[in-house]
Amino acid sequence: MSDKEIWSDLAAAPRNFVHGFLGGLLGPVLALAAAVGVIYLATKQLPVLREVTRNDGSRHRAIALAAPLEARASWARYAGDLRGAILEMKAKSQG
Repeated sequence: MSDKEIWSDLAAAPRNFVHGFLGGLLGPVLALAAAVGVIYLATKQLPVLREVTRNDGSRHRAIALAAPLEARASWARYAGDLRGAILEMKAKSQG
């Protein structure tokens, strides 16, 4: 390898890193968005997390389909829960 090729490869490294990082980050997000889009087109409903109770009385969360308004409300509620958990972790790490 000549010096010119070495410097060319080194100069391309940051760009290659950014392309790989964005591809690794955006690829799964776009795949999830596409899956939700296909589900919506097929059913006119959106995935939502719901509390369900089993026959033995135990409760857990399950993914179900719901009307768009209910799904958006659920997403907003869980976004708020996530935001609260993140703020709590930051407070613990600083204090």
